[in-house]
Amino acid sequence: MSKKRRIQVVLGETQHIVGELIFIENPLRPHSAFSYDETWIANPTAFALSPSLKLTSGWVSFSGRGRNVLPSPIADAAPDNWGRSVIQASMGRVPSELEFLLSVNDRARTGALRFVDENKEVRSTDTPPVPRTPSLVDLRRLNQHFESRDCDVQKVARELRGGGDSIGGARPKSAVYDRTTLSIAKYSSVKDDLPVERMEVATLRLAKDVGIRASTARLELENSTHPIAIIHRFDREGENRVPYISGRSFIDLRDDDDPVYYTDLVDVMRGSCGNGEQTLAELKELYRRVLFTILVSNTDDHMKNHGFLWTQPGRWSLSPAFDINPQPFGRTHLKTGISELSGLQPSIQAAIEVAPLFEIEEQIASRMVFEMATKIQNTWRRKCAQVGMTDRDILNYEPAFVHSEMKIALNLAKVSVVVP
Repeated sequence: MSKKRRIQVVLGETQHIVGELIFIENPLRPHSAFSYDETWIANPTAFALSPSLKLTSGWVSFSGRGRNVLPSPIADAAPDNWGRSVIQASMGRVPSELEFLLSVNDRARTGALRFVDENKEVRSTDTPPVPRTPSLVDLRRLNQHFESRDCDVQKVARELRGGGDSIGGARPKSAVYDRTTLSIAKYSSVKDDLPVERMEVATLRLAKDVGIRASTARLELENSTHPIAIIHRFDREGENRVPYISGRSFIDLRDDDDPVYYTDLVDVMRGSCGNGEQTLAELKELYRRVLFTILVSNTDDHMKNHGFLWTQPGRWSLSPAFDINPQPFGRTHLKTGISELSGLQPSIQAAIEVAPLFEIEEQIASRMVFEMATKIQNTWRRKCAQVGMTDRDILNYEPAFVHSEMKIALNLAKVSVVVP
């Protein structure tokens, strides 16, 4: 039997009404519809929630498997794999997609969208408060128990609610306050053979060193066997919420099995990232990230690991880079290909050949590659040592940084071009 629910979609701390979501809870074919509020359309500061969800009157319908039943920018505010597993275990049943969405702790929810239920209450107000970093030892223990299942899973999941239900990805993590800054605490997995969290912090710092806008990261409990990576959230400015959508929503990718390319992002960025100079800057930033992804063997570069923030004066800009994880065990395919010409191969030569699509001359692109590769090669070991990685750890990660594409980059001719 179908059940219709109406949810008001509001924005930020002021709860400005943006639109309405109708969700049809049907076990065989759930679907939803979204409509912008007329007062939002008339607001001079209003914006479309994503480039594909145009700021116009009328209802737009959605259906599909999993989170595809929701409009993409609203699905970005719902939990992903880890959060879904915590919520499902705490309930002891499989919730509907709307229940997943409304069960997330409102304080820690990704982005600026919030949801008001039929009782005019912001959901969710029934979850525990977001924990603070002094609770990390307990949170680490709970996450380990939950992942290994050597516990009363439902009881532990209920203890994790509020901190662990709003976060994406498949690895154990929590939303926490690092003093006054909303952050993500990322824990080692019971399946890890490598110091993944130490490596992620080192890689984000390395990304900043080569000129990439990357998330701020540090380690907590650094001297312990299983340190915790603290990644500052970029969708908050103090208590203010910053509108955010994933790369998946930005290009309106509805089927994660469809091939996707960085040039797909480029196509949408041209009309969504501001004036000419602003767009050129964003394209150059994206191109740096493509090069870095190849050079550090990051193979987890799917579209949910790219994001965009709505920034002033009224445009989308790339969020700081996040979830960059070098993979030393073999050169596999990229999740996001460079372009249709090269498919999913992590090829430096292919990246240089498509540089003009990013409004970068090939000669300048070659110089960018060489300079980035040189910087990485000269500093990556030191960055790893600075976060407490042992000589053995560094040796184990060496294949992620010493490989054929890095060699090609280091052998590029040193063309006499000044990179703007």
